[in-house]
This record gives sequence, C-alpha cells and structure tokens, in this order.
Amino acid sequence: MYDISSSHFIMLEAFSMNLKDGKEDQWMAYCCWWFYRQQVMNEPEYWSKMGSYLMNQLPDLKRDAIADQLNGAERKILLETVDRPVMPKNLADHLQLMFEPVPAEFDLVAAKTAAFQAVDRAAEAYRMKFITAGSGQSMTYQQKR
Repeated sequence: MYDISSSHFIMLEAFSMNLKDGKEDQWMAYCCWWFYRQQVMNEPEYWSKMGSYLMNQLPDLKRDAIADQLNGAERKILLETVDRPVMPKNLADHLQLMFEPVPAEFDLVAAKTAAFQAVDRAAEAYRMKFITAGSGQSMTYQQKR
C-alpha cells in the first residue's frame, strides 16, 4: 500500500541536501508546493514562500509551467513573495537531526585504555610462546629453594 509519508522523507532529504549545496532549481519549487499542500512538518507558510521564492528565480517558461498548476490563493502568495524566507528553527533542527546526524564524541581516555590493554594482551600471548607461565615459574622457584 502506498504511504505518502514515505515519499516526503526522500524528497525532504534531497531538498535539504540541495539547499545546503546551494542548488536551487525547478524541482525544488515543485517540492515546496507539494510540501505546502501536504503541510509537511507543519510549516505550510515556509513551504509556500520558499516555493514562490524559488519560482521567482526560474526563467519565465519554467516559472509559468509551475504557476499553471497553482490555485488562486497560491498564486497570490507567489506575487507577494520576493525575499528568500528564513527556515523556521524547528524545521531546521528537525532536518538536521534527520539527515545530518551529530557524530558521537570521541572518548580519548577510553581509546588509550583499550589500546594499552590490547598491547598488553598481545605481548603476554607472545611471551607465553617462549617462556613458562607465571604460575609454572613460581613452582620452579619453590623447587630450587
């Protein structure tokens, strides 16, 4: 069964990556209007204004192709939007969590400890190939006394 939410995650990821890379094009404007109509992330105002802004950056032919698919209220938003809208903080935070996970902090002390222990284990295993184990060595000392 088709689930609309499965589509918008892929579209949001692509939109977010292109926005970060400074690639603004026709398909992004289409996505914004689709996000607006679906009220994705509960930010219809941002999506409509961003869609309008992106459309206004397109050549006339491409802009008109999208504008032909807008209803009257959407066309009014298109005429009112001039500047690039600021992404709402909650949307920006959500996109960052979804598509740019924060790497775990590196624990230097734990890494050093693990490295020292690994070297000690390897050295002991190598030493045991050539000499008597510690318990066997103590028995040898007892016999010599």
